[in-house]
Amino acid sequence: MDDLRSLPASLAKLSPPRTGGLIPRPRLFERLDRTCARGASWVHGPGGCGKTSLLATWIEACGRAPLWYRADEDDSDAATLVHYLDRLARVHAPGTPSLPALTPEYLGGLDAFARRFWRDLYARLPAPFVLVVDDVHQIGRDSPAQRLLCAALTEVPPGSALVLCGRTAPPPALARFALHEGALTGEDLRLDASEAVAFMEHIDPGGGQDSEVLRETTQGWVVGFTLLASRPGGLPSVGRYLAPDAEDALFAYFTQEVLTRCDPAERAFLVAIAPLATFSPFQARKLTGRKDAEEVLETLRCGQFFITRLSAQPAAYRCHPLFHEFLRHEARRTLAAPEWRRLRLRAAALAEADGDDQTAALLCIDAAAWAELTGLICRIAPALVTQGRHALLEAWIGQVPPDLLDTFPWLCYWLGTAQVYTGQTLGRSSTLHRELTD
Repeated sequence: MDDLRSLPASLAKLSPPRTGGLIPRPRLFERLDRTCARGASWVHGPGGCGKTSLLATWIEACGRAPLWYRADEDDSDAATLVHYLDRLARVHAPGTPSLPALTPEYLGGLDAFARRFWRDLYARLPAPFVLVVDDVHQIGRDSPAQRLLCAALTEVPPGSALVLCGRTAPPPALARFALHEGALTGEDLRLDASEAVAFMEHIDPGGGQDSEVLRETTQGWVVGFTLLASRPGGLPSVGRYLAPDAEDALFAYFTQEVLTRCDPAERAFLVAIAPLATFSPFQARKLTGRKDAEEVLETLRCGQFFITRLSAQPAAYRCHPLFHEFLRHEARRTLAAPEWRRLRLRAAALAEADGDDQTAALLCIDAAAWAELTGLICRIAPALVTQGRHALLEAWIGQVPPDLLDTFPWLCYWLGTAQVYTGQTLGRSSTLHRELTD
């Protein structure tokens, strides 16, 4: 029987990507060596420009311990960021005590807390290391979590490095990355002529396609280059290439260059896994009803369908973020609304069973499943409060329409509890007032 908790959420969030089949880029390795000699760097550019692959291959080439943290929107809550960084420390230093949670008594001295926290965290990591905080653009630019990242820069031990990786340039609080060649940009990450030749030889050895024409057409965009170089039958006419920075064009691009390569069963499979960006083979089986789900995933992965296998054991798979958004778009377009809602709630139940409460909550919110969200919150709210994650709890409850909040007294209770800790007023709901005063 399958184990519902076969893949703890933290393993996917904290696992470095696999490097098998990735093409090294020595030109950029030299830039990273130079910037990280000062202890830190920022790598930013649009989706699909090869940021994560570059960092994974560079770390492997330089022989340092790879430490990975995939940020998401919930990491804008500083307490949530602290919580998962503690999980990272315990993965690499098992048996050590937990690092302190960011509970309310520390908020008045957040900068001092952050410096001590990073010193303690770095001391537990295998040196020399490279710690990559990937998808850092998901963390709000004005969030208190940015102060934690500022402290992270000042405490990196000699010989190790911190790399922040995302789609946007550093926010004002981290502007030092823009100085002294501290950042690699999307322009830097475009394929040059020699890299295009290497990529083409790897993708289509001996195929005779003109890598320079393809590089010029895609403007060196790694994902666009890879997709088009992999296209059966050679390159289409130039007029059919699409700009990588336009979402509607990108979706049309994925439709033409991915879905048309799939048979109907594969298309149905991709739509069925659309609710989850990261998933285990077990979850894919439950969402698709396919007993051979892992074999299908491997076929899609090997076919460069923007699905990668993480290095976590047991196995986990991850869709490229842009491809994940495209699959959600396809699910909304092709499924009846009740079916799409049921699929998201099934994925939410699987995520909660695997310990990924944040994904479960976001899926309930996305489906406007307020009763299911209430049940989830009531099950996990005590743990969130203990961890100091009151802002996250308040944010989730804040998604419930105000006219419905009065019908869920327990939500009002937990909203009041969160607001007491965050110093907010308690006037949002008459039911909240009654719950706390009766």
